[in-house]
Amino acid sequence: YDSNILDEILNRYHQSFQTYLSSFDSAKDYLRKLHSKKKQIALVSNGKITSHYAKLEQTKLMQFFQNDFIFISESYSQHLKKPSPFMLEEACKKLGIDLQNSIFYGNTAADMMAGNLAGITTAHFSGSTSLPIDIPQIAKPDFSFSKWSELL
Repeated sequence: YDSNILDEILNRYHQSFQTYLSSFDSAKDYLRKLHSKKKQIALVSNGKITSHYAKLEQTKLMQFFQNDFIFISESYSQHLKKPSPFMLEEACKKLGIDLQNSIFYGNTAADMMAGNLAGITTAHFSGSTSLPIDIPQIAKPDFSFSKWSELL
């Protein structure tokens, strides 16, 4: 493959992806509810910093997250990304809350494993992806839901 052509295709894909990106049903309503109850909220995600901020802006979810409480794996060593519990532990430490009094919402087995390794209650959002049936116990969530409206 010609690397210049591949780079151009990937750039166009990312631009198009961001243009059509929207939040899941009732996700904003749920975040608004947590915010109104003065719950502390952090974002912990694997990936690139610039693309995550662009997604937050595009979906209008940035209003619920303070920059100090956004933890993106690109900021850390590769071995500290999920399923490592490191970013979750950092988020709770920075928020000043106990891991055991937290809930981590995720959509992958790596998310569930990170939460379980950290000792955080895990909730799997199955609206976008389902977990494999044969995942190890450490990657199984405490709860599962398919629509954010179920949590309202």
